[in-house]
Amino acid sequence: AQMESDDERASPDALRKMMGALADHPDWDGVSCRTTLIGWPRPGMERYVAWQNSLVTPEEMAAGRFIEIPALHQTAMFRTAAVRKVTGGRYRDGPVERREGEEAEPGDALDVPVDMHW
Repeated sequence: AQMESDDERASPDALRKMMGALADHPDWDGVSCRTTLIGWPRPGMERYVAWQNSLVTPEEMAAGRFIEIPALHQTAMFRTAAVRKVTGGRYRDGPVERREGEEAEPGDALDVPVDMHW
């Protein structure tokens, strides 16, 4: 699970449920949960959160990836092996900048792990 400094922390119960879902579904690379918007109300963000919260099955999330990111990374937990597979073993925010002549590696263009495949 990834949290940033301005994110509200998930309850231990939420983390336990996500870990349980991954344990129950060894074929899943990750799991996410619904979210609640906090702070000042903004109509666009309220619509975005409502849309994200409407995607509850892997099929709905897979279809949603062509519209926008179907789950905020702050609401998700991914298996380490899945993150390493798509990032070439590295985990960081922001794409890697290579020097001229330096060979690209898997995951160089990824911003954050949520950019992985669905």
